Amino acid sequence: MKTNNYFTAAQTQRNAWIAKMIFLLCAFTFAVLVFYEPAFAHERWVLTPDQMLELNAHPKPKIYTDTTLEGTLMLVFFGAILAFLIRAHYFQHPAKWLVLFSGRVQHLTRLIPSILRLTLSWSLIMSALALSPRLGNSPFVYPTIFAADLEIIWVDAKWHWLVYAELFVGLWLLSGIWTRMAAIATFAFMNVALYIFGEAFLAYYPTLLGVVIYLFFRGSGPFAISIACPRIFREIGEALGDIPLRTPQYILRILAGLNFIYLGVWFKILQPNLAVGIVTIYDMPIMSLAPEFFTLFMACVEIVAGIVIMAGILIRPASLFLLFAFFFFATFLPESYDAHMTFYGVLLAFILGGPGRLHDKGIYQGKLQEANNEPFKKRIKNIISR
Repeated sequence: MKTNNYFTAAQTQRNAWIAKMIFLLCAFTFAVLVFYEPAFAHERWVLTPDQMLELNAHPKPKIYTDTTLEGTLMLVFFGAILAFLIRAHYFQHPAKWLVLFSGRVQHLTRLIPSILRLTLSWSLIMSALALSPRLGNSPFVYPTIFAADLEIIWVDAKWHWLVYAELFVGLWLLSGIWTRMAAIATFAFMNVALYIFGEAFLAYYPTLLGVVIYLFFRGSGPFAISIACPRIFREIGEALGDIPLRTPQYILRILAGLNFIYLGVWFKILQPNLAVGIVTIYDMPIMSLAPEFFTLFMACVEIVAGIVIMAGILIRPASLFLLFAFFFFATFLPESYDAHMTFYGVLLAFILGGPGRLHDKGIYQGKLQEANNEPFKKRIKNIISR
């Protein structure tokens, strides 16, 4: 009995130590974000096209091309953080508060489709009406597609109808009428935008794709207008609704994590001069003393964050932290609270639904009961063949 008590006490102390380490890491990262948040802003929001071309024409910083002591130590540091988080998540017993929190929010997972639908719809409406313009622009003047840097005025006039399509799709999603069909329409709209804007839109595509897939699987959720639809669509919707919540949840976090990794690699690794230019042009405190070093630091933060999200590592604490950080920035920095509305929805989905998974049993959740045991493919085949 004494031996068991000893091991129990040791496990408790180890869990407390892990919790303190995670808290310190989060506090450190949050401090960096608070002081240096402008450098994490999308490069195209704060640099002109001419500035971007000029900066990219310069050679990459030596910390990227040569083996340096500071660069090596930084990579080892972030590698150690990632290894620590993986060990704490997969090889330690989950913290008691996470288990309790997971159980208490299970009944709220039904709200996730509504949260994603409403946040995405508001992002579309806000962009179409130019309610949240990029730095230097006035509201209601330059409509955009999904994000402040994707201004429709810079594309061929034959595509300007996309603003009206964006407003229509946003209102459609807001109503909740035939949400799965609205998700298909949004997917088509996204691909047209990807064709027009190219790489510029790719910076947002994975997360938006995850939200659209989620809505296609789960439908409108509560707080939606209900209108009868053709029987075949209704039965397909019922079959899709029987797919466990964990599946679209898993897809969403994979795509959201991939989005973080893409941003870190594309802008901070392949085009580091853009971030270096932002730090230099805006003469950011402390960072301007070593812009190349802090650019690599930011790249590591974004990439590690993407890996952590993709792996589903402590996704609820991470999402709570990021959600608080977003609201903190909106309060103390010159940006609106709804500038990142879609990302609020994704973070809330992670907080309520967890990381998701393809198998039955997870670390924090028990097996979800299947609504219908009939194989999904067989059901769809039977519905279509009628």
